[in-house]
Amino acid sequence: MNKQQLMEQQIEKAMHSFLKEDGHANILVVGATGAGKSALVNKVFNVDFSEVGVGKPVTQQTTRYTVDGMPISLFDTKGYEIASEEHERFLREMHHYMTDRHQKIEDQIHMIWYCISAPNSRVTDMDLAMINEFKKTGKPITVIFTKADASTLDDLQQMEQILDAIDIPHFYVSTIMDAQQNFQMNALIDWTFEQIEPSVKYAFLRAQHFNIDLIKKK
Repeated sequence: MNKQQLMEQQIEKAMHSFLKEDGHANILVVGATGAGKSALVNKVFNVDFSEVGVGKPVTQQTTRYTVDGMPISLFDTKGYEIASEEHERFLREMHHYMTDRHQKIEDQIHMIWYCISAPNSRVTDMDLAMINEFKKTGKPITVIFTKADASTLDDLQQMEQILDAIDIPHFYVSTIMDAQQNFQMNALIDWTFEQIEPSVKYAFLRAQHFNIDLIKKK
């Protein structure tokens, strides 16, 4: 066996070990009605969790979706109307769920993706109140401006300034552009990998199918 073949064999073994690694990541995906949560999730993980996954309600407003063989669960919130009674109930339920010290490790939330539709051109006071409440849980949170291809750079920058003022990470993405025009999708995945609970970093990395360069690098 020559050096090239030996190297290829070692790489193959390393990838096999990587793919078999333990760990299971849980991401809470939040957003108002029409925020583009499903399209974002489908793009990043290359699977429709609501179609092929198994859903289990964890609160009245939130369902946990798992897909056989995937090392990640998505906690999907029902679309809500800002400032509605349903929205207020959701916030109470999720705060209780995420701060429950008796929650099993495998059921804990490791990351929060808060989605705002970029074409709406605004970050509302209610958005800021919700983001602040989630921030209090101590879980890493980022705001994702979805459908950025239908927004303007000026509008995006104005919304970013609002989040910069309260020190909240943010990314603007598109789910309909090709890989070279996804705006900040790769940056979102990089940030999530760096900020998520260390014990589930590679579970997230294995589950995402968008940023292949990150997989090769790690």
